[in-house]
Amino acid sequence: MNAKLAKLNEFERLSTQADDIGKQLSRLSEAVEFFRNKLPSESEIHKVLESITLIAQKEGLAAGTITALKTKDCNGYIEQPLKMELAGNFYAFYSFLVEAEKLSRIVRVRELELEKNDKNPNELKANLVISVFFST
Repeated sequence: MNAKLAKLNEFERLSTQADDIGKQLSRLSEAVEFFRNKLPSESEIHKVLESITLIAQKEGLAAGTITALKTKDCNGYIEQPLKMELAGNFYAFYSFLVEAEKLSRIVRVRELELEKNDKNPNELKANLVISVFFST
């Protein structure tokens, strides 16, 4: 009788653990779906680039060249680094970075170099590499 009660208690404990694992899987699935929604498809990459360019213009930055660098294929997503040249004052750069962070898509500034403009001390020149992530 004690052995059967012990088995029953063990079964109840394992059943509770299974329910907890099911709840955790559900939460993880929701998290994965949340991040998938932040990854545009490859065909939408131009929309993200347009959004970044519009933010730069809105903040008063002069955009120079934008060059697409070699893509990195990862498991389930692709990283597209873009090399950009921008010019403007420090506050415009700061506002640009804040607004880029608010995008509904996942972007990351990988490199950022700021140089003072000798001709205009209130202006900076920035060379940055910003990565855009999208689903395959």
